[in-house]
Amino acid sequence: MKKMQMKHIGEHTLHVIQSYGRESKEAEGLLNMLANLAPTGAKRRNFIKKYVSPAEGWLKLPKDPNDIPYGFWY
Repeated sequence: MKKMQMKHIGEHTLHVIQSYGRESKEAEGLLNMLANLAPTGAKRRNFIKKYVSPAEGWLKLPKDPNDIPYGFWY
């Protein structure tokens, strides 16, 4: 379930950020939602540091959630 959610959100994140800008409320909301899909604890912190906090971090997300390294995802 979470992997399907991740893929769906990832596809829309690109559109929202291109349309509204990275600093928009819409983009921030999507990135926060994406961060909350990661498991709690160190994996979530690692995920946020690599993929959510940096302005271009979300571009590093693989298209397939199975390709996200273990230390960042399930």
